[in-house]
Formats: sequence, C-alpha cells, structure tokens
Amino acid sequence: MFRPFHPCSHIEIKDRKYLYLNDDDPSMAYGSDDISFVAQPLADARTNQRYNVITVPLMMTDEWQIIKDNPELIKSLRDNKKENDFNFVGQCNYMGRDVFRGLNLENYDFEETSPVYSLSKNKKAEKLINFLHRISKSKFVFAPRGIGSSSFRAYQAMMAGSIPIITGMNDYPFKDNVDWDQISVKGKLSELNFLIEKALNISDDQYSFMREQAIHFWDNYCRHDMLYKKLEEIMSNE
Repeated sequence: MFRPFHPCSHIEIKDRKYLYLNDDDPSMAYGSDDISFVAQPLADARTNQRYNVITVPLMMTDEWQIIKDNPELIKSLRDNKKENDFNFVGQCNYMGRDVFRGLNLENYDFEETSPVYSLSKNKKAEKLINFLHRISKSKFVFAPRGIGSSSFRAYQAMMAGSIPIITGMNDYPFKDNVDWDQISVKGKLSELNFLIEKALNISDDQYSFMREQAIHFWDNYCRHDMLYKKLEEIMSNE
C-alpha cells in the first residue's frame, strides 16, 4: 500500500496535473473549466458536472500513516464484535450536531469529545486507533457532515466494518459505479428519526450484505492506492 498523491494540492495522472482538494473550502475548483477532484464539493451532482468537479472520498491524512504503521489494524477492526446498535463519538457544537446529544436510543454508544488536532503525533495516533475500534463495535455509525460537505466518519465506518448513517452530503463519489443505498443509510439531518427507523428495520441478512458491500467499496475505491487507480481509469475514459 502506498500513497501516490497529496491530499490538498494536485494529483498527477499520465504526466498531467489536476487540482485535488481534500479540504473544507474547495471553491477554487469552481473557478475553472479544468477537471478537478474534490472531496467536499460545494454543490450537487448536476452542478459539479457542469464545473468538471469529480467527487472523491474524504480521507484523513493521519489515518493513512496509521494504516501503514499497523498492517493488521483493518482486519482487527472488522473482526470486532458488534456491541451496540448506534454510535456517535465526536464534537456536537456545530452544524446541528447537538441533536446527537439527546437521542433516546437503546444500545447507543455516545461521547462528546474535543478536537485532536493539537495533540502530539503519537497521542493523536493512539486516539484515532481507539476511535476506530470503538466505532467498529457498533452496527451503525452516525456520520453527519462537518464544516465541509462530507464526513471522515462515513468512510472510517465502512473501513471498520460498520454502516454509516450519512447526513448532509452534497454529492457521493463513484455513484455511477456504486449504489450508495446498498452501503449506507443516507438523507438529511432533519430526517434523522426516519433514518434511524430505517436502520432498525434492516434485517440481519440485509445488514450483512450492506456491510460486505461497504467493506468492498472502501477496499476498492477508498484505499489510497486503489483510489488512484480508479481516478486513472476515469481519466482514461475522458
């Protein structure tokens, strides 16, 4: 496994550089007619197509290094037993996330946390590994958008072998190749109660199928080296 590109600058495919933005404000991608790859698009799929914006998965830079340093991590996450139905561990003081404080759910693993950005590299890695193990022990992981239009947690959940309940995303990567309704429960944050009910009504067999499809999606479209190959394929067909 290797990382063949930088997350917040450019990606080079067949000796040509393209804008690649993994950050919260990708506005520069909408000021040009050139193709750009954006993890947190500002608009819906139709508008993105008009501006030649190709939506890609939102990936955490530190997490990539953790995966390289811990080759057995992903397998150990997926081997964890499910102890809870729902999980939200994160910050609740912005973007309407306070709703997760008051959910009256059985088997709900909830903790409001502080940002990890100021921690040392080792402490941050330790926190992230503990977080990944924790979300892997829940069947469903709430994955609301952050300051940008996407959610690290959605992709972390799939990597760890859980199903994300995604709210607030403008556009979904590789939607022409992947049915997102088979790998996630998704909608608006205002529809959260409906999405929870939908998750609770998923049968064990259907859940196993969705979990398998979500893992397959992460392995084949989100892992950094595989993502690069998928983007190469897209540009070969342009």
